[in-house]
Amino acid sequence: MVLSIIICTYNREHFLRLCVDSILNQSEKHQFNKDIEIIIVDNNSKDKTKNIVENFQISSKTKIHYFLEKRQGLSYARNCGVSESKGDFIAFVDDDATINNEWLDVLLRGIKTIDVDVFGGPIFPKFEVECPEWIDKSYFRSEEHTSELQSRRNLVCRLLLEKKNPSPSPPPPPHPLVASLVLIHRYKQS
Repeated sequence: MVLSIIICTYNREHFLRLCVDSILNQSEKHQFNKDIEIIIVDNNSKDKTKNIVENFQISSKTKIHYFLEKRQGLSYARNCGVSESKGDFIAFVDDDATINNEWLDVLLRGIKTIDVDVFGGPIFPKFEVECPEWIDKSYFRSEEHTSELQSRRNLVCRLLLEKKNPSPSPPPPPHPLVASLVLIHRYKQS
């Protein structure tokens, strides 16, 4: 398994549908379903999140796994997703996000051809209302460069875990932006 895409969700069934659809559209169009798995961690939702995931599991060729994390909080949910992941790389996609049409293709090509541990790329917000004034619009790049893999903002990390002989602590992060992703990793026991 090359890539585990982890989506943590809490009572956002409408957004979750759009998010998973955006991934499956690329996965099944380009036949990446053997290279990826989608892990959906339900952080104790009260809506129909579980039913939505079950429907995706039935209709999709891509492996989709559902896990319920009863302890409330994004860190618990992400740790659950990481501990259940099987991919060499992990990517976190927010439940209210949709991925760019080329994201999965560019990312998998990069993973397979470039020997690095971290990939990054831009995030392009699509606000449901006008962009709030307090957000600096210069932070976001134009969409003309969507196929570039950049070194900041949206990160995908190689699973930096020793699977057979876990160390007592994670390796030091290579860059400050990676620190938050490395710190949430829990070592898997073999």
